[in-house]
Amino acid sequence: MTTAHVAVRPGPLARFHDAVAIKDEDLARLRWVAVVALVALNIADLALTRKLLGMGGMEANPIMAPFIHGWSGVVIKLVLPVAIGYRHLRVPVNRGLVLGLCWMCVLYLGVVTWNSHLLANPQLLG
Repeated sequence: MTTAHVAVRPGPLARFHDAVAIKDEDLARLRWVAVVALVALNIADLALTRKLLGMGGMEANPIMAPFIHGWSGVVIKLVLPVAIGYRHLRVPVNRGLVLGLCWMCVLYLGVVTWNSHLLANPQLLG
């Protein structure tokens, strides 16, 4: 009896992962950039939100609304991202976690962009 060798073609997901492969050292740099960006975007979000609140705007996030005016808002918006970043920089590079950080940055960039738009167009505050 002979054993036939059958060529197994990788599935579409495996081919996609090969197409977007990132070297570990590049992934480590990307992680560092994402951590710094997450902290910077949170600072920008806090500053813009407080400015808009002073102009008569409202906090759209119901979880942050009770905290945004006081020091607890500063702690949440500054200390929490720094703690998350520190935690991510202390563990081995993990592709999924780095891409998750990047998506968080994309989301916060959207929030900061929207807040900047509102600041430039105060008539939209209602």
